[in-house]
Amino acid sequence: MTISSRSGTAVAGRLGRDGAFWAAASVLALALWSSGAPSVLYPIYAERWDLTPVVMTTVFATYQLALMVVLPLFGNLSDLVGRRRVMTLGVGLMAVSALLFAVAPDVSYLYAGRVLQERGRPVDGAATASLVENSTTRGPRAASTTATVATSAGLTLALLVSGVLAEYLPMPLLWSYVVLLVLATASVVALALTRTTGPGACALAAARPSCPPGSAPASSSRPCPSRWRTASGRSSCPWALT
Repeated sequence: MTISSRSGTAVAGRLGRDGAFWAAASVLALALWSSGAPSVLYPIYAERWDLTPVVMTTVFATYQLALMVVLPLFGNLSDLVGRRRVMTLGVGLMAVSALLFAVAPDVSYLYAGRVLQERGRPVDGAATASLVENSTTRGPRAASTTATVATSAGLTLALLVSGVLAEYLPMPLLWSYVVLLVLATASVVALALTRTTGPGACALAAARPSCPPGSAPASSSRPCPSRWRTASGRSSCPWALT
């Protein structure tokens, strides 16, 4: 049995394009929430474990260093294995990192948690590409606007909620991650109800960008600009976002 929505037809028990669109937006918000939540709590870690500013700086910088490794290697992973799989894996890694932060007995757990957070960063490209692919009824700017709002809201709420929970509840290093785990679980459930977007023609484009015959001079080695997908959804493959 199938059910219809204004954005298309979905298999019974699964969300349609609208659901996939908002599930991807929630993943983007969660990615920024995951990276921002520990930031408010670093002073508490430093005080409890008597950590020097240099150590705390290296904990913070671990995320950026891992980013430089992960994105070049796995940035286009969703073009090869599918958007939903990459988003689900990324959210799972965020959940594991939250567990490490919540039970951390020493600073080594903070390093491990930051690395796992970054391992999940290909989720950003997969989620943004999913926004583009599922925003066909909302106009060309809907995906970019939603991505901007989702990431801004995720980071802002992470800092606000983590700060309030740390200030007014006991066990300040626990509750922020409990909230993150609840949100991650809800996000995985939403993703499980969306349609599967598997690899296709875009996987080949991700491996070797090129210009259609006659669209660029033969002597030009530059990729054709029209093949690069932006968040406004003006071309055919969103591989450049990942």
